[in-house]
Amino acid sequence: MTAKILSAILTLIAVAGSAAFLFIMLLVALNGFHGSDATYGVGAYTLLSVVNVMAMAAAAFFGAGFLIKREFKGWVAGLIAVPILTIVGVVLELVILFVSVLFTDIASKNF
Repeated sequence: MTAKILSAILTLIAVAGSAAFLFIMLLVALNGFHGSDATYGVGAYTLLSVVNVMAMAAAAFFGAGFLIKREFKGWVAGLIAVPILTIVGVVLELVILFVSVLFTDIASKNF
């Protein structure tokens, strides 16, 4: 149980840290949009990012549990689950960043 919780916490910290860094990059990318238009992108990024961070933490918890059931030691399960799901979470954060910028662009032209 400790390995599963530790895997979830480490993945949560890593993906949340990358989400915070990419939020700053989003603000740089939205430079030039009017404030009311950029609000749509910031809101979309925040919502999708929180969902991604929680999903990756839950996936690390259940992934480590799955590996432990397959008779891996707890620390090995953590060493497998944390890096893989952190990389997946960071890639999804990049996709969320681009989707948020596209959403802002569409919102600025249509609303």
